[in-house]
Amino acid sequence: GYLIQMIGTFFEGWSPNIFVFFAGCCFRSSGGAILWVFSTSLLQQWVDNKLQGRVFAFDLAAATLGEGLSTLLGGLLMDEASWSPRKVCLMYGSVLSIIIFGSWLAYYLLLSVKLEKRYFDKYPHLLNQHNEETGEIDTSTHGAPISPEIAASQEDGKDLIL
Repeated sequence: GYLIQMIGTFFEGWSPNIFVFFAGCCFRSSGGAILWVFSTSLLQQWVDNKLQGRVFAFDLAAATLGEGLSTLLGGLLMDEASWSPRKVCLMYGSVLSIIIFGSWLAYYLLLSVKLEKRYFDKYPHLLNQHNEETGEIDTSTHGAPISPEIAASQEDGKDLIL
């Protein structure tokens, strides 16, 4: 998503005509849409149900604040520093996008290692799905952890209705 936004912003800055500019806007906006869906999905998975409303409100407030501040910064650069709209787009597409993308990438790499460790600490049986005797991989749960209630119902041969 960040990379798509960065490429779209470059297209906006380097556009020789309105059609290339419009294509860059569409490309940049699709990157923003991808980010919005992914961030909302991740927040829904990671945040406790009791806090989701507050966290989603903060997320929307931060996005709105970012939009306003970027518009203010762009206007100030054009008015006070006499930058052209093209130069502002290129600055957003290069400097700021690379900083944001690099920060996200570093955070993601660090976070994914922590989340993976936490997940396998919670479900250690998923690490050892390899059957030593047959050499096959146990795919009976398709790698998904199952709750004790479901495991008990499977042992009893009953279907558990949730």
